[in-house]
Amino acid sequence: MDRGKYKSDFEEDKQPYDLNNFEIRSKVSNEIDKILWEDWDPIGINDVAPRDEYRSYVPQILNLIMNKKSASEIADRLYYIETEVIGVIGNKERCGKIAEKMIEGHANIVQ
Repeated sequence: MDRGKYKSDFEEDKQPYDLNNFEIRSKVSNEIDKILWEDWDPIGINDVAPRDEYRSYVPQILNLIMNKKSASEIADRLYYIETEVIGVIGNKERCGKIAEKMIEGHANIVQ
């Protein structure tokens, strides 16, 4: 796409995908997208904005979950996205609850 080399400040984002888990990754990705839209929604727009508003954050969270990062680490990333990327006042406690829900969703899919 001629956008240059991918760069990230987060080591987890630099890990290669395990292509053997593609089907699981796809299901978990869909679950994360749903949770971001329905539960996380830090700017409160899921009733008026296009459905793909938070989809660009799914790969970051997916990579954390697939690499078995803790709820605290996932919450930290969500909080970072809220405060540094989106630029709203974040809610660390709510991010923790969302992270736990994502981990639970992953566990239900893998079983």
